[in-house]
Formats: sequence, C-alpha cells, structure tokens
Amino acid sequence: MRLHIRLLRAGALCLFLCLCALYAGGWVSAVVAQPAGEATALQPSLEESPFIDVGSGDRNYSAIHHLWSLGIISGHPVNGGLYEFRPSDEVMRAQFAKMIVKSLKVPVSTSDECPFLDVEPMPGEDPLYPDKYVAAAAKWDIVRGFSAIRFGPWEPVNRAQIVTMVIRALHNWSGITLEKPTSDSDYYKEGIFAGFKDPFHGLNMQIAEYNGLLNSIWLDHDGRWDPWLPASRAEVAQILDNCLQFLD
Repeated sequence: MRLHIRLLRAGALCLFLCLCALYAGGWVSAVVAQPAGEATALQPSLEESPFIDVGSGDRNYSAIHHLWSLGIISGHPVNGGLYEFRPSDEVMRAQFAKMIVKSLKVPVSTSDECPFLDVEPMPGEDPLYPDKYVAAAAKWDIVRGFSAIRFGPWEPVNRAQIVTMVIRALHNWSGITLEKPTSDSDYYKEGIFAGFKDPFHGLNMQIAEYNGLLNSIWLDHDGRWDPWLPASRAEVAQILDNCLQFLD
C-alpha cells in the first residue's frame, strides 16, 4: 500500500510540474512532440549511410557512400540535423561542374576567372561554388557553354552529356584515353548503345558502356537507358564512382 501511495504522489508531483511548465510557455508540448533522443534514434549510423533516404540496400548505395566519404558529394539538411541525398533529383550543370572537378581533383582557386556571364558567385559555405568550379572545368574543356558567354548553370544535364563530359575529363585532365570497341567486337552485337548514332554523343556512349563507365546503372522500365533524359543524382554518383576506378 505504501508503495502504491508513493507512486501516486510521484505522479501527482509530475503532473503538477508539467502543468506549471505548460502555463509558463508550452514546454510540455515541445517535449512530447520531440522527446530527448528521438532525433538521434532516427539517424542512421555513418557506417551504414550518411543519408536518411539512401540505405545500404538501395540501388547505387555503394557509389553514393563512397563519393560522400571522399567529400565529393553532400546532402540536403532536413530537420533534426539529418541529411537527404535525394537520389532521384536532377543534376544541374553547375552542380555537375563541381562534382567532376572534385572527383578528378582538378585544381580550383579563387583566382579562376569564369568566362560565362550567367555563372555568378553564390553565398554559402563554399566560396568556390559555382563560378570557380565551372571556370576550372571549362579551362580543361570538360564543360562547354551554349555560347562563349552563356553556360546555363541551372539547366539539368542529360545522361549523354554526363557521359561525354566524364570521358573528356579523363582524357583532358587525367590523360586517360578509354578504349574504343573495335568493329568486329561482340559489343556491337550486345551493347545497348551499339546502334546509337548521335554525331556528338554516340561514340562516347559506346566507349562508356564498353569500358564499364555505365556499370551498375539501372535501366529504364522499357529496358533502355534513354540518353536524352535528365541524369539523376544517383546515376551521376554511380558514373563518377566508376570513373574513379580508372584513376587508381
């Protein structure tokens, strides 16, 4: 009986304190909505994934995690100190310039002059983004503008453009020329892009597929990989991770 009475008294005291706190300014509702430790309980281990929307069982997880560990990609902050990668989001041209420059360790500094008038500095944690990264990539002919002064930094990059820029980066900066499939190669019997004849991107798509740059890329629902669709963040991460294998 004494124990029962003691618990009732403790409960009454807690209720009294909570009512006082509620009267003082709503503290109770804040604690109930987000108890101590709840946010950390939802946060995945960094050994598993730095992003709450990319788990170890998700497609392209290894590439995303690897590029994150190298400081090449980051995520979008959300409530509670957590981050989302948003793997299905499109990649903008300015974003890709930064990703390819960091992937291949192309030198970039505040002294780099961007030739494109539509690429302007932005406030943020990285003083080099986006104009200096675009300048560094343009210097090595990794990226090109729509004209001498227009880059279109916030336009999405399609898959064919990503592949062509990665191949240019490997050749122009790293001095690596990927092998072309020979005319008698079995590739032309089995390759997805064996019949892709675009004058600007066709050969690059074939070279990429032949050399494994497109390994672990998931095909579209129709069994193809449409080169003219915007590239997703997950696809770009996978292609860049495949690219890094040529630099080891």
